[in-house]
Amino acid sequence: MEVQRCHRALSDARVGWFYTWSSGRGGIKAPAGVEFVPMMHDAGSVTAAELHRAREQGRILLGFNEPDRSDQAHMTVKEALDLCPRPESTGMRLGAPAVATGGDVAGGWLDWLMKGATVRDYKVDFIPLRWYGADLTPHARQPSCAVTSRPCTSATSSRSGSPNTRSSTLRRAPRVIRPRLNRRLL
Repeated sequence: MEVQRCHRALSDARVGWFYTWSSGRGGIKAPAGVEFVPMMHDAGSVTAAELHRAREQGRILLGFNEPDRSDQAHMTVKEALDLCPRPESTGMRLGAPAVATGGDVAGGWLDWLMKGATVRDYKVDFIPLRWYGADLTPHARQPSCAVTSRPCTSATSSRSGSPNTRSSTLRRAPRVIRPRLNRRLL
């Protein structure tokens, strides 16, 4: 039942892609035209088996989930940087780790990661933008990728409100922040 609800929500929101916080789809069958994007959730998920599964499931790979939070990936910048060569070895397009807060702050977790990636000559193709609010307009002016020149894409939307409100907000979001946001991860 939950998988069917996911299929309908993806269709209703007219999204271009989705993820499940892992390298697998979790049984979700996406509507036509909706791409699955695997993720390396945390340090423990960066294994040969998970990276292989990610390559089989998609062409784009999301980085760690909220490494700046102790209840999520919970990693230092150095730990994340030390693991970067493994996802890079897949040859997939790579998203930076999606921080929970402060993505636009100079000297923040994402800023230090991007500086380290530049020094080490690591590949980062785009920056996931986290947004949990009701109004995306302020983020259109200051997206999470303000600390870097890489393109942004929306990785997470609001968890508040009714399913109809969330779907409506997601449908409006690409118009609000276009062209700074890459909805389809192309």
